[in-house]
Amino acid sequence: MNLAVGLLCPVLAGAMPGAFGALASGHPAGSRSPPLASVPYGDHPRQMRAWTPNSRYGGHAFGFMPDPRDVTTRDTPFAPFLAARETLLPWIKRYSPFEHANASDPPIYLTYATPPAPGQDAQEPTHTANFGVLLRERLQAVGVECELIYPGAPDVKHPQRQDFLIAKQPAGRPGALLR
Repeated sequence: MNLAVGLLCPVLAGAMPGAFGALASGHPAGSRSPPLASVPYGDHPRQMRAWTPNSRYGGHAFGFMPDPRDVTTRDTPFAPFLAARETLLPWIKRYSPFEHANASDPPIYLTYATPPAPGQDAQEPTHTANFGVLLRERLQAVGVECELIYPGAPDVKHPQRQDFLIAKQPAGRPGALLR
């Protein structure tokens, strides 16, 4: 049994292998593979703006970055990214863990520093619990166990990551999840 403690989308992508595909040569950003952390949600970027109006992350994965040598420009081109959504949608769907969720995926543990507030600006829009709510709904719809942790979260089974890992450890295989 594999297990994901979803702290970053690359961790999710590693747990959800359908999200990793061979990069076709026609990728809109050239030979670079889009970072999976940039494409976590199926209707992204429109979905991101609906859930968190001040979303600004993701365009750089598709070449929307004024100066690739200057990381401070990474989050500036959200408007062109949003405008190009229809063109980019096949790539978004190809690399999004949200799109590849299926019943064979392992249990997922998502943790956030602040509670979700869908439809409202977030202090940290890139790592908002709003997206965790959306991903949990998708995972549960396909039969994947998902725990969503944030301050004030209801029905918390495992308040700490290590509690979740210990609870999900395969019987008779100590340390199997840590390899």
